[in-house]
Amino acid sequence: MRRSLLVLLLFAGASLPLTAHGLATAGGGWNRLGTNSAKPPGSALNGHVTALHGAKGALYVGGSFTNAGGIPAADRIAKWNGTKWSALGKTPLGTGAVFAIATHAGKVYAGGNFVNAGGKAAADYLAVFDGVSWKPFCNTTEQPAFKGGLQVLALQVVGSTLYVGGTFQNANADARADYLIACDLATGTPSVTVDKDGDFSGAIYALTATTDGTLYAGGTFTNLDGVATADGVASYKGFWQGLGTAPIGGIVRGLHAKGMEVYVSSDGLNIGGIAQADHLVKWNGAAYSAVGANGAGTNGYFPATSYINALTTSGSLLFAAGSWQNADGKPTGDVVASFNGSRWQPVGSNGAGGGPWVGDTQELAVFRGKLYAGGAFTGAGGDAKANFAASRPLR
Repeated sequence: MRRSLLVLLLFAGASLPLTAHGLATAGGGWNRLGTNSAKPPGSALNGHVTALHGAKGALYVGGSFTNAGGIPAADRIAKWNGTKWSALGKTPLGTGAVFAIATHAGKVYAGGNFVNAGGKAAADYLAVFDGVSWKPFCNTTEQPAFKGGLQVLALQVVGSTLYVGGTFQNANADARADYLIACDLATGTPSVTVDKDGDFSGAIYALTATTDGTLYAGGTFTNLDGVATADGVASYKGFWQGLGTAPIGGIVRGLHAKGMEVYVSSDGLNIGGIAQADHLVKWNGAAYSAVGANGAGTNGYFPATSYINALTTSGSLLFAAGSWQNADGKPTGDVVASFNGSRWQPVGSNGAGGGPWVGDTQELAVFRGKLYAGGAFTGAGGDAKANFAASRPLR
């Protein structure tokens, strides 16, 4: 999962008829996720979506919204089953927002800058829903593990461990626990991945893992654990390593693993000296390679000023989302795109020949044959009620 700088800054037309399942298909191919309970009904969500996580039987949606689908307890995190919304427990998360979600063994883990999840005083910034209620997780005392008004931005399960990344420092009063901690899923016991204070020099925005259990972290750090090439992105399997022989360049905003390969999005241009590798590369365990190119094959697909915040895959398709306009000179080439192994193309439109919506995209997920997007956008596909989250068929 990943997070962009927009997450850090969030807190300092005519509607279409509903189908039988509460969905509306807009002219640009994107669908609203139900509506609220007002009369006449409005958008199902009233605030930004900053986390999406597809799991068995449910898509978990997190952000700054309240009353998803008009349900009073569905605040800041809610469950969408493809046709309707539901809350997680009777007592919602406290003030703030959810920026990351993970699941394991029937439990849901949420990270963000919220406090008092489920009314529990120690459930700040990180909490677990056990199927009945929210509880603190990964803290050594009855006090919150995270303090100082900072944030949990990324979660990743690897085997029996939940890795937690963000902007926090000194978690559980451990001077080494800056920006990343490891939590035993069975016991909740926290641990660290470095030897001393200062080995982590910057925030973690994104985490992912390959099938062999290697953890990948991305963010703003440099020389992680003293490794000269571990700038912005690094891998961990008992010890930290850099990727390649030179830094990737810029902030790493998104990571997504598919098998043993990892897609990395950053602010860097010409990554690895490759002219087509602008903002996005694929790491195969030994070297970077470009992921497609513009139509002429001479440069990257994404404009120089792009921010790619989210990545996901389905079969042979790679999806990227973030903040950009007119990629490859196409008026529909805004904020979300797909790559089929040979070329990039826009994903939907606003129904009138422009990009699919107005506003940044923060998250992507695949659930039950559909691509879901979440962010700060409004009017997906031209549907005025498709705000902050939307879906469309994968093909």
